[in-house]
Amino acid sequence: MTDIREDITKTAKDAAYVAIGLGVMTFQRAQVRRRELVDLAKQQLPTLEAPLTEARSEINRRVKEFDGQVQGLVSKFEQRVQPVEQRLPAPAQAVIGQAREAGEQLRQYILSALAA
Repeated sequence: MTDIREDITKTAKDAAYVAIGLGVMTFQRAQVRRRELVDLAKQQLPTLEAPLTEARSEINRRVKEFDGQVQGLVSKFEQRVQPVEQRLPAPAQAVIGQAREAGEQLRQYILSALAA
């Protein structure tokens, strides 16, 4: 009876050691693969940098162009709405002012996010 228990205990210990060993080997293999991927990325980065810089510049140019067009439309809209806005009660004018301010903050946030 004790021999069976000893055999089971020994087998369980051996299985645990094998599992731990496999885990350590897998972890080491993953680290080696990670280092290989980092090295590969470092090699590829210089070839990708110029096209990415060019693409960023083009995106920034188009965003500024689009923003200019939107600002023109907003100005025209505000010119047409201003006479109506002036006839509204003060609380309504305050709400419109807050909406205008929130819109400008959103515009600045979007521009800064796209420029980053």
